[in-house]
Amino acid sequence: MNYDYIETSTFVKKDKIYFGDLEPISVNRFGWENFSISLNNNLIQVRYNNVNNELKIQGSLPKFIEGQNYQNENNKISEAIYILSDTIDFNLFDSTVLCLETGITFETMIKPKYIFNSHRKIKGMKTQFYDKGIEFKGSLHNIKFYDAGYRMKKALSNEIRENLTYNKGYNPQMDYLRFEIKYKKPSHFFRREVIVKCLFDEKFNKECKINLMEEYNKIVKTGYYKIPENKRQCNFETLEWILLCEKGLEFGFSPEDCLKSLINSIPESNLNKEDKKNRKKKINAIKRKIKANEGSRYDLSQELKKGLGLQ
Repeated sequence: MNYDYIETSTFVKKDKIYFGDLEPISVNRFGWENFSISLNNNLIQVRYNNVNNELKIQGSLPKFIEGQNYQNENNKISEAIYILSDTIDFNLFDSTVLCLETGITFETMIKPKYIFNSHRKIKGMKTQFYDKGIEFKGSLHNIKFYDAGYRMKKALSNEIRENLTYNKGYNPQMDYLRFEIKYKKPSHFFRREVIVKCLFDEKFNKECKINLMEEYNKIVKTGYYKIPENKRQCNFETLEWILLCEKGLEFGFSPEDCLKSLINSIPESNLNKEDKKNRKKKINAIKRKIKANEGSRYDLSQELKKGLGLQ
């Protein structure tokens, strides 16, 4: 697991901050002066409010320090904070964390498109599918799942990819996924104030790992029913029933009960009692052909658990 985007806040008099090495960007009518600091072609935004003396830092710490956010050690995140603190001559480790992203990048043997198609929703969150990824949006946090292998090839320089191969075991021939949580209100989610130095506390680090695992397990998945191996059994009728069963799991209904209820509602002028009985027998016969797995064939909890070191 690594930390990624962060937004921090602290209140300090302007004469305690050194702005000389920052790049001025703009000043707005609400009193905010906007600056930036660049490293590895990635910006960290520094903002200062002259009205209430608030200092904010925003940006991706791993991209700033290493040019990528896929595989990073905590000591590199700490180094990024030290560089920022030295640049403005102010200790940022005691700043309050207003927003935080944590995530993990891991190898998968299943093609990412099948993962996104099978990971459908989380109760109480809005699902948004997009190209090569999926996001679940909530009031306190968002969860994002995307094709990291594709992004690494498109966004990273050859030099950074070679460094990942040499130092992190990255293989461009394999598929990689990135699973992230964005805490929009860390103090509400963790039920306590989160400050920057918490990121380097072993207990907090483990709590973030457990959260990643628990949030992944909340995702409603398809793929619980076995596809028949026999070509003859793989007929349209059977596949149709498998699809109904998968949708039943996703949306919380029983296909069998719904179909039997529909049959019962048909007037006897269309279907007499014997006709209805035969159709219900047909449903039972098809149902017996369908075998369920113990879990979804697209479930990645074991890979995630191993990557997080929670086994």
